[in-house]
Amino acid sequence: MAVFKIVNEPYSDPEDIFREIRYIYNPQKCIYTNSINLVSSDPYIIRNQFLYVKSYYGKQGGKQLEHFVLSLDTEWEEWNVGVDSLIVFIAFFLAEFRDYQMASAIHRSRTNLHVHFIMNSVNMKNGKHFHLTKQEFDSFMYNIGELLSIKDIALKGYTYYDESGRMHRGESSSPFLYPHKQPRY
Repeated sequence: MAVFKIVNEPYSDPEDIFREIRYIYNPQKCIYTNSINLVSSDPYIIRNQFLYVKSYYGKQGGKQLEHFVLSLDTEWEEWNVGVDSLIVFIAFFLAEFRDYQMASAIHRSRTNLHVHFIMNSVNMKNGKHFHLTKQEFDSFMYNIGELLSIKDIALKGYTYYDESGRMHRGESSSPFLYPHKQPRY
């Protein structure tokens, strides 16, 4: 199963932008990068671009960034999904939030493949702070679940697919996940 999380940190210091971008672009971990509405991959320049949008709209205070992570749990999922499919996932994610500045990177750690997204908390077109209503969040998570279902992967803790391909919300520890396709771990 895949895990998608919104990192719950305050990120109230503008230097958090620099630190998080530098972390996701670390060449020792990073195997692919992408961005939207950014002109550089340099962490200093990205921080300045985020701050420029915040300053333009007078929204310098509060949370400086949003940090999202999609993680694959097993080697089977990594092999089945692969880097190319994760790149497609990144393209979906960037399109979903096309009005924000965002940097993304695929990491290969000792245990798994995972994707980091660092997004400016201020919308560059209307100056509003990032906020998802319950309905928007459900729709967003549903779309992530749909993308993962193409590769027969459930989204842990949020969605899973039964043997007939129907999506179910909620607990994803059901023994009936993919009974006809259950991989050997």
